[in-house]
Amino acid sequence: MDSHKLSPEELDSFKELFAIEPGDELPDAHRLTVTTKVPELVARLLGKSKLTLLAEVSHYKLFFPLNLHMDEFGQFNPELGIPEVLDTRGGERSWRLTDLDGVVVKSADDGEPLELLSLSSSGVTLREQDMGDSKEVQLELPGGETVPLAVEEVRSENGVVAARILASAEAREALRRFLFGRHRDLYAELYADLAQPKP
Repeated sequence: MDSHKLSPEELDSFKELFAIEPGDELPDAHRLTVTTKVPELVARLLGKSKLTLLAEVSHYKLFFPLNLHMDEFGQFNPELGIPEVLDTRGGERSWRLTDLDGVVVKSADDGEPLELLSLSSSGVTLREQDMGDSKEVQLELPGGETVPLAVEEVRSENGVVAARILASAEAREALRRFLFGRHRDLYAELYADLAQPKP
């Protein structure tokens, strides 16, 4: 199954999750699809999720891991996870945050701060002179949460290192939660017609 049209019961569940009133139509800029076919990048980042809710908001695609639990009455209760946000301009890639106020990255070796230029759930860009030989970093998020990450250099040019993030499922989820929250804050107007689940 690649995707399917939602049944009336499924549609009612999702409308409730997204706080859409009965009879309301989704705005043209928004589309909801349940799919098991997702880009390879998203599949790697979301882990073992079997179903995914795809919400298209402007030129962004939000892939929510979706679990359906059956209650004691035989009804399905959908549970959405933290989404992976893709930017579709110029191809699909994880959305990159460049407004990094309150975000600190330190080398796990010596605790020295690194100059972070951009952050996504799949990678980072850093100033080359700050990177050194460190492969392990500590990402300190606003609010005090610390996320341990390993990074693997992909390329280096003009004093900037692009590195792939290698992380546990828990670290990836924490990173997705932070990025999704920032995306909602920065692009609140895109979410105005669609109440999103809390990360």
